[in-house]
Formats: sequence, structure tokens, C-alpha cells
Amino acid sequence: MMKLMDLLAIGLPGGGEILFILIITFGIILPIVAIIDIAGAQFKEGVTKVLWVAIVIFAPIIGSIIYFLIGYKQKLNKNN
Repeated sequence: MMKLMDLLAIGLPGGGEILFILIITFGIILPIVAIIDIAGAQFKEGVTKVLWVAIVIFAPIIGSIIYFLIGYKQKLNKNN
């Protein structure tokens, strides 16, 4: 006979599954947000935008993190 806790635990993700889901979600959403931000931004040089898009496409997670740490500061202000 199954215990009540065994019945409640069926189908619930454990630590490994939750970590996997977070990594996959982070790996999909972060690059999309980065590309949308790059597309809507203006940079000092036109080639900078293309370079950032290529970096985010070919290295989605690391490229997105690098963009938000370094490339975000390269954008022109809308006031300029």
C-alpha cells in the first residue's frame, strides 16, 4: 500500500529538474530580451549593433550576459 507522501511526490520535479528548467528558461528568455534591446538601440557605430547580435546568437547565454554588462553602456542616449 502506498503512503500518502508517495502519492503526493509523483510527478513533482526534484532539485535537478528544477535547475534544468531554470537553465533552459534563462537560456531562451535572456537572449531574446538582449536581441530586442539591441534592435531598438542606437550605437555610435553601425557595425556595433551587428556585432552584438552575432555575439548573442552564437553564444546565447554568455553573449547576453556580456552584452548587458558591457554593450549596454555603448548605447547612445535618446537625448543625444
